[in-house]
Amino acid sequence: MFVPKIMRLQKTMVVIQMMRANGKSWPIDNFDELNTETKRTMGIDSGEIQTIQWIYPILGLPQAKHAKFPPVVIKCQSKKRVEEELDVILTGDFLGENPILNVSDFIVTPRRHSYASYEDIDGIPIKREFEYEIIFESEVMRSNLQSTVALYLMKKSYNIRAEMITLAFNLIFSPKKPLRSEITLKIECITDGIWQFPIILIATEPDVDDVINIEGAGLYKESVVDFTLTSRKRYAEPFTAYFLSGSDPEFFVKPQSGELASFDSDGTVIIVGFKPRMYGKKYKARLVIETEETYSLYAVNGLPQVTKSPKDVEAKIDTTNKMLNSKPVPQRNFVCENINLVKTGVPSTIKCAPLMLKNK
Repeated sequence: MFVPKIMRLQKTMVVIQMMRANGKSWPIDNFDELNTETKRTMGIDSGEIQTIQWIYPILGLPQAKHAKFPPVVIKCQSKKRVEEELDVILTGDFLGENPILNVSDFIVTPRRHSYASYEDIDGIPIKREFEYEIIFESEVMRSNLQSTVALYLMKKSYNIRAEMITLAFNLIFSPKKPLRSEITLKIECITDGIWQFPIILIATEPDVDDVINIEGAGLYKESVVDFTLTSRKRYAEPFTAYFLSGSDPEFFVKPQSGELASFDSDGTVIIVGFKPRMYGKKYKARLVIETEETYSLYAVNGLPQVTKSPKDVEAKIDTTNKMLNSKPVPQRNFVCENINLVKTGVPSTIKCAPLMLKNK
């Protein structure tokens, strides 16, 4: 069990010793063939040894916990680029052996080698060296993200009173396709320990590459459009074609998987179809054609069938009224009608009042 109290490398070793149960020694068959240097290294001066030992050196490298350190979230639209400044703080026992008094007492570099075996632990220079790298969730995510993420050290500072190192990084994220993944910024000093900082990367849907409009041919009738695509490489590469969630089920794509021909060929034909099941509905879908490195997004619209009114076609039923213009129109004499009125009408303000006053 290793429970470090400070951020500093700890060394120890495990010795396993074996002796014979009867207390006798083991004979060395080739003792006379060993040279003086080998005998001195083995610690033997006779043809017998009393014990056999296995020695295992153990190095304890503490790892700082950052439970209160919230993950940094970097969000970017696919096929675009974003740069974010990332500040991290390292705390530890920087005033112990070989103390850090200013920023010139330590260096920070990208990790170029591994201390997996720690064979050169005694040969590490006195000047502290901090190495940083990005750790991915898996090898699959490494292959998908390694070319889209870059990290550069911009500035370093040191607070001697708080024994605190501050590192300012510039992180560049240029995703090729939508994803969500967590990476870890790992900073390691072979004499002090390991610091890890989680970072969440989010890539959203890209802008639409093109719009595909399909005119309907009638209810329950298929209408299709086709186009060709090629690989961006000199050789064919596998692809998958599918609709995103929320797309109307009346659309279909063929083939749903296969290989895109190389860019110097005629390309691979992609067929997108549409089979409406009701009138008056707006059909929409989002089509994705994806390869290992590319992500193409298309907006697909299902348009209603275009109908044209007939021209220069005789009607089967004659709807004209030839007698309409020959029928006489009655003429009214409103003057004579008004003379015969004896009282006001309904629209008047004084209804049914006599028009002529009687003489008393």
